Amino acid sequence: MEKRGKKKRRWILYALIGFLFAGVFAVGLSMSDPPPPAIIRLATGSEGGAYAAFGQRFKARLAELGLEAILVNTKGSLENYRLLTTEDPEQAVDIAFVQGGIREASFPSAPGQTADLEAIPLSSIADLYSEPLWLFFRSDTFADRAIDRLTEFVGKEINIGPPGSGTQPVAKLLLDLNGIGKESMMEYSNQDAIAKLQAGEIDALFLITSPMSPNIQMLLRDADIELFDFRRHIAYSRQLPYLSEVRLAEGVLDLLENLPREDVSLLSPKAFLACRSSTHPRVVELFFKTATEIFSGGNVIDPPGRYPSITSSELLVHPAAEEFARSGEGWLNRNFPFWATRLISQLKLLLIPILTVLLPALKIMPKLVATGAKIILKKHYKELEQFEERCQQAKTPDELRQVLKEVDSLREKLAPLSSKLPAQYQPDLYHWRLHLSLVSDENNKRLRQMEC
Repeated sequence: MEKRGKKKRRWILYALIGFLFAGVFAVGLSMSDPPPPAIIRLATGSEGGAYAAFGQRFKARLAELGLEAILVNTKGSLENYRLLTTEDPEQAVDIAFVQGGIREASFPSAPGQTADLEAIPLSSIADLYSEPLWLFFRSDTFADRAIDRLTEFVGKEINIGPPGSGTQPVAKLLLDLNGIGKESMMEYSNQDAIAKLQAGEIDALFLITSPMSPNIQMLLRDADIELFDFRRHIAYSRQLPYLSEVRLAEGVLDLLENLPREDVSLLSPKAFLACRSSTHPRVVELFFKTATEIFSGGNVIDPPGRYPSITSSELLVHPAAEEFARSGEGWLNRNFPFWATRLISQLKLLLIPILTVLLPALKIMPKLVATGAKIILKKHYKELEQFEERCQQAKTPDELRQVLKEVDSLREKLAPLSSKLPAQYQPDLYHWRLHLSLVSDENNKRLRQMEC
């Protein structure tokens, strides 16, 4: 019965310790940053576009670093903004390529007021490269004259890009500023619009993409298609500050074929990486690191070292991106692979209950053991006192002999405690054993006397 009671008390103690660990772990979990994810979703753009091509490069490099990126092809930047803010887990993405200048179309502010960036649940990771606005038109549309103003496209069919693309809001705004109505604005996909332009079914099309895009290279080589020169770029950039001039020098894209065939001024927003504000800092660092490897060398319109940068005013810069741009990669992330930093982050959650519960428990455990031993010794001192009294009351050798057997069994009962008690508390146990021996010796002597 006594053994069953001890076992029950032991299990109660274990349960209490378990509940304590679980409680401290839950509190630590709520106060700690979660470990970085192993998989993220990256919104790119339409197939064949620059965003899709850069998405493949990011995916390959991130896989080498230990992070899996699932690419999501979209219609463009407006749709990417929507996917960054949706709560639908089937559609939501973590990071996206976004074109500068279209934030207002996704997060409109009240007339006359500046957008509250802190109210937008997104952050910027880095500006990546200049993304020119290209306006291609059929040369036979204006065969009788040269054109240098958008007002000359009145009455023409102009593709402004599909709904959800970043091209559409910029193109629409430029056409509105030049008095061109909606009846002239077509909304075909980029691939369909290019085919229609080459077939003579539309007069012009807008594209916002990298100069290295295959679509741009193809259109520049088409003898029936010309590239519009934004000679009034200063006026446009004054009214639309997110657009700046990009000067495309003659032959800069292809010296052999002399593309473009003359110097051309283009208007250009910046392409940048946007993410949810809750994106893990380690993921942001990996994207900034990968962006540095891909874009720091520059291109035909951006000099080396200009990008990636954190100068964009589209969104608030993510704190991890700001820290990376200022100080570079942290020591832990620089010296350990991504999977190892994930493991370390997870182990930190386990260290919280260990440090807050186990270490103090190790300090007080010997004292608890000693206190328990003293309680046991006190109880057995009481039993020893009762045995001594019974020995004195014994009238015959048989009675005394029976009591002495019980005294010896008490010695055996307490023997295991000697191996469990810390050395500094052994004297108490020895005192008890000494007193037990004293009672046993005195009454054994009395037993011999009674037997004589």
